[in-house]
Amino acid sequence: MRNTGITQRIIIISTVGLAVLLGMTFFVFKTQGAGVQQPIAYNHQAHVKKKGEPCQTCHRYFEERDVAGRPVMATCIECHTNPVTKSKEEEKLRQMAEQQQELAWTRVTVMPDHVRFSHMRHVKVGRIDCSVCHGDMGELTTPPTKPNILINMNFCLDCHRAPNEKITKVYVKPVKKDKDAEPEKAPEKPTVIKKRNYEPVTTDCIACHR
Repeated sequence: MRNTGITQRIIIISTVGLAVLLGMTFFVFKTQGAGVQQPIAYNHQAHVKKKGEPCQTCHRYFEERDVAGRPVMATCIECHTNPVTKSKEEEKLRQMAEQQQELAWTRVTVMPDHVRFSHMRHVKVGRIDCSVCHGDMGELTTPPTKPNILINMNFCLDCHRAPNEKITKVYVKPVKKDKDAEPEKAPEKPTVIKKRNYEPVTTDCIACHR
């Protein structure tokens, strides 16, 4: 009987350990992505760094909702109805618009179903700059095929426990772009970004897990 009890404990511990391992593997796989391809080879550097286009032009919900949102065709074609460059991707975009096709973007960073992440809470309330979690997207000339930064449970917990060490840049809402300005001229942006004094945030399971 004693040996039976020990055997049962070993089986239970092994089962729990395997479940945890599989869960961690699944979390990393989902958040890392698997080399996704996008419908248009969007150039972040040309739009963000050179033209000064703010993130909310394409990701319009990141200050209001859990999900940041992805650009719809109407947003892109507002600027690209007529050729702006000689890019084949730009021409491809117009052809898709003429055929009334919507842009079927594939998410690169995907949180598991049991994780609740709110962009609004982190950006609008916490004033955390996008680059802290997504890296310097403004340097990319092609869409990322996987996350620039691995976002896993340790990444989140480290930031919640010691936010002043992890949050290297504070989000400052850009000045609204002047539509009448010259295309080559980037919109004026704030030049001073003050670092906030963050307090540690809860690491209670219920705060992030459904």
